[in-house]
Amino acid sequence: MSKLVTFNCQVETIQSRKDNTLKVVLGTQELAEGGKLFPLQNKLCTIGIVPNEALTQADIETIQSSRIGIDDVPNGKTPSQWLRGALFIYWQQNETGYDDFNLYYMNWMEKRIENVKSKLQ
Repeated sequence: MSKLVTFNCQVETIQSRKDNTLKVVLGTQELAEGGKLFPLQNKLCTIGIVPNEALTQADIETIQSSRIGIDDVPNGKTPSQWLRGALFIYWQQNETGYDDFNLYYMNWMEKRIENVKSKLQ
């Protein structure tokens, strides 16, 4: 059985975030439509948007084939999301010298990247 959820919506807000990602807010006219989405809250999903027209079978097949394998990852997170979460907990529990987690994370990552780069030919 397909897990594909389709509904009509309107893109209400697009915001850029500090981490160079986007936040997209979708609005739907029907409460029943929104009910289809509650089980997806806080889960990584693949989304396809077709402006003002119905999805074709080819569109649906494209969306279904774009599965990124996230179902096989613990807690439904990518490895980078999992690492960032673990580092956040470490940062909270230990004195790292940083008051801001994002600064700590950027510094930690920079050190790891430089370590890998130093081993390149």
